[in-house]
Formats: sequence, C-alpha cells, structure tokens
Amino acid sequence: MLNTDNQRKSHLFLVKILMRMKILLFFYVLSLSYLQAQNTLISGKVFIDEDESIELEGIEITNLSSNARTKTNTKGIFSIKVNENDELLFKGEGINERKISISSTTLQKGFISVHLNIKVIELAEANVN
Repeated sequence: MLNTDNQRKSHLFLVKILMRMKILLFFYVLSLSYLQAQNTLISGKVFIDEDESIELEGIEITNLSSNARTKTNTKGIFSIKVNENDELLFKGEGINERKISISSTTLQKGFISVHLNIKVIELAEANVN
C-alpha cells in the first residue's frame, strides 16, 4: 500500500510539472508570435513634386514610436521596421516635414509611396537694381 501511495504521489508530481511546462511553452510561443508581429519590415519610395533638382538621397525617415531611423538611397527608396499605428516622420533639406501613420493595409502591402513637397522660402523683401 505504501508503494502505491508513493507511486501516486510521484505520478501527481510529474503531472503537475508537465502542466506547468505546457503553460510556460504556450506563453513562450504566444510572446514569440507577438514580438514577430511587432517588427514588420516595409519598403517605400519618396517622390518630391516633379522637381529633379531636389536630391532624393539622404531624406531621413524616423519611426516616432520605436525611434528606428533610416535614410533614402539615390532613387528615394528606403526600408524601415514598423508596427501598425506607428508614425513615420520624413524630413530633409529643402522639403516640408511629413508624418504618415502606418495602417494595417500598409503592413499587408509591405510598400508605401510617399509624396513630399518642396519647402517654399518666402522673402520678406527683394531689391532689384
């Protein structure tokens, strides 16, 4: 009888350990899928009016939520990691800053086209001789 009580206790102990391991494994897998969904790499292209004199290279893109940063290449193309509802800030010399919110559609497409406007500099006064 003593032997069966010990066996029963051992069995219950092992069952409890296995249950705990299953629960831990479940939360581990769940957290991995959550973290993976949080970092989607998207690409994009920047367009600036139709002015060829503005350089597309070096426009800075900042993810305001994660502080991730990147710059465009010579063709205005970039890649950056984002989450849904993150906000991207585009800024560069000679262009107006622009903020864009990342939607679920953007995440699904994996690509975004961004139109930027040339910064207009108004002169207070001009003297012509």
